[in-house]
Amino acid sequence: MATYKKSGFTLIELLVVIAVIAILAAILFPVFAQVREKARQTSCLSNEKQIGLAMLQYVQDYDEYLPQAQFIDANGKSWNWSGLIQPYVSNGAVNTTVAGGGIDVGQGGVWACPSFPTSEWNNYGLNDAICPTQNELVANGGVYNIQSSVIISAPSSTILALEKGFSYSTQYAFPIFFSEADSWTDYASPSFSLPATCPANNAPSGQNLEPDDDWDDSASAVNANDTWEGPGGSPRFRHQLTCNSLFCDGHVKAIHKGQMDWCQYIYVPGASDVN
Repeated sequence: MATYKKSGFTLIELLVVIAVIAILAAILFPVFAQVREKARQTSCLSNEKQIGLAMLQYVQDYDEYLPQAQFIDANGKSWNWSGLIQPYVSNGAVNTTVAGGGIDVGQGGVWACPSFPTSEWNNYGLNDAICPTQNELVANGGVYNIQSSVIISAPSSTILALEKGFSYSTQYAFPIFFSEADSWTDYASPSFSLPATCPANNAPSGQNLEPDDDWDDSASAVNANDTWEGPGGSPRFRHQLTCNSLFCDGHVKAIHKGQMDWCQYIYVPGASDVN
């Protein structure tokens, strides 16, 4: 009488298969996460590109003048720069309910970085040396002013807007990133100094911003020693250690952490000199 031997996996074979699957998962999952974040970075760059095109149209319509980052008009209405140029973009909408109401600010669509941790407004901020807020105008006795784009001698290397950090409260979500030399040095870690002015060609100074070495996008990260002027007013290198940046000529670029040089990218003669 014929007999048949039952075949099957031994315990060792099963363990080997499980181990191989675990190794593959450990290798592939981080890759998937990187690919997903790269897609978010690309979406964020697209946002900034559309914002840049809208900004250029605004400047053309307003006699080459850049918008203030935030101001109150003659009727007492508060305006945010994103609300001002929202008519020039077709993605997103003006929201008047943020910060207790009464302020027009762009939200959703191009105004939202897909990697931003909350629905906080002002995911992107303007260079406050060339697009100051009304508070800065008052605090500096009118030294700041609405700037003409002609003051920017190197538009292809001067950052107009970039993605910022988390402000912990929508009430204080800065519409700008701080660009004055003292803002970049007062709370920097490790501390460094910057020249009072930069070379005529704004050549790199060798001093780069490292604002997020010791903090993350969470309220528990609030620490005076961790930030300069707070993460809500500083660049954030959240896309695989790069910060998406919009330049004054309308092009966008992802700048790697440790390569955002103040002289090369931020300093504007006649504007950044005001501290």
